[in-house]
Amino acid sequence: MAAVIGTTAVHSIESLLGNTNQSVHEFGLDNIQASIAQDLTQFNAQMTEMISSMAEPLTDIQRVMGASTGVTSQEVDEYGKGTSIKDTKSSQVAWVLRRFVYNSTWTDRALTLSSPSDIAMDVGTIQTEHYINLITTMKQAIFSNVNATLPTRFSKPVADVVVRRWWNADSQPMPRNPQSGATFNGATHQHYTAAAALNVADILALGSNVSEHSINADIQIYIHEDDVAAFTALTGFNLAVVEDIDVMASDVPFTRRNRGETSNFFLGTLGVNRIYVKPWAIPNYAVAIDNGASTQKSLGFRQDVNGQQLTQIGQVDIPPYTTQNFQTYFGWGALNRGAGAVHQFDNATYVIPTI
Repeated sequence: MAAVIGTTAVHSIESLLGNTNQSVHEFGLDNIQASIAQDLTQFNAQMTEMISSMAEPLTDIQRVMGASTGVTSQEVDEYGKGTSIKDTKSSQVAWVLRRFVYNSTWTDRALTLSSPSDIAMDVGTIQTEHYINLITTMKQAIFSNVNATLPTRFSKPVADVVVRRWWNADSQPMPRNPQSGATFNGATHQHYTAAAALNVADILALGSNVSEHSINADIQIYIHEDDVAAFTALTGFNLAVVEDIDVMASDVPFTRRNRGETSNFFLGTLGVNRIYVKPWAIPNYAVAIDNGASTQKSLGFRQDVNGQQLTQIGQVDIPPYTTQNFQTYFGWGALNRGAGAVHQFDNATYVIPTI
């Protein structure tokens, strides 16, 4: 019996994978289209949830990142009035939609020769490529320290905007330190640092470089699995206890990690910073991000105004009969420029890694 989704008799992609004895036309194009549409809805929801852990989904072209105010108390008489508060502008941030297309090659002749299983495998392949593309472009947004001036090609009005990175000494105005009220010099303040070798002081400074821009910072530092041995050897590093953990338990402390995790796990603590191993991290680079509950996300992820991610397109808008491609529009860029920083520890100067 075919698997169904919800209360409607819609074949799941998994059930299509098992159907190798019929052609697409014999099975029914409408039936396959319903399965693809349902699966894309679920897949896009999963991608949105994944992205939301790292970035804020948005549809804006640009924003002013924020502002800060400075005022001192003044003693006055009953007729006195204090000095007016003057706002300090902050950096502009922007996001440009980029269009990505994945060719399905579903011509009428191909559909005649293909089975539902073939179509399901094609959908899975395209979804995998889209996932890889999301991760790749996210890494480019994280590890690049160079602003990019780009046209808003898929928005009206068309104009050039500057897609910015985390603070990179680009002379933009900066909000004050919310803890001390101290000011930052936008011409010299840098969140992309480097050193020839890994050491404790630099990693602690990496965390402080981010936490000084927040009141209630929750700094997490992400590294590649190849750097685990080097980090655990650092003086003062507290290694998480490795054991079998009930992943459904709600009371698992931050001092433990699951034995079965190999490339996506909590490694331990260094000072007030929690160190995590992530599959998207790059060897010899450490990424610090403020994940505090009151902190705006470090990255913005711009989507088309309709909120869709991966969709089918064709020569005419009657899928799947003329579906030739799958497409998506999105763009990454810094949102809260103070909430992220990168430190390279195998070179004296920062070099953008090959991604």
